[in-house]
Amino acid sequence: MKIIGTKFCGHDSALCFIDTKQQNIFALSTERVTRIKHDSMDITPILETYQFPNLDCVAHSYSDFDDKGKDGELRKKMTITKDIEKTLRKIIEPKYIKDLSISRREKNSKIFKALFTKPGLFFSYYFHKYRRALTYESPKINRSAYVKYIRNCFSKNSITVNEIVFMTIIYVMPHHLTTYHHFLMNLQ
Repeated sequence: MKIIGTKFCGHDSALCFIDTKQQNIFALSTERVTRIKHDSMDITPILETYQFPNLDCVAHSYSDFDDKGKDGELRKKMTITKDIEKTLRKIIEPKYIKDLSISRREKNSKIFKALFTKPGLFFSYYFHKYRRALTYESPKINRSAYVKYIRNCFSKNSITVNEIVFMTIIYVMPHHLTTYHHFLMNLQ
């Protein structure tokens, strides 16, 4: 079975690929590929940089489609915002986080220049902005939009996903306690 477990987008997005037949494990955070610390980009840069086979399952570690946590993740508008961000990054071409910390005037200037140098990106940017402004959200719509967004990100990289599941984590043991637990288990 080939599975990717992921925090698909947002602060510190990452993935972990597990192939149970080949007994392979691969894990990487997006910031390692983009070189931007605490990058809020989705895992697309990892999918573009590394080759993955077709997958049996993608498991996302979060399922708050009602946005009860008020964090804005897993919402239809968020998926469109990620499309805006991807387009903007293609226009700005950042190498470091400071390249993204530009004034509104500088950003608008780069977008305007893209009208003449990268017209497809210019129109894509404003198309997504318009789409986001007209978006209606509900838990059902949010889930459907997020599943579609995940499938599109994988399919753009020629990866077929059979199933997408969202996990509700009830209790997570802090990583240092987990390490300590494994250390104790190995002593016995």
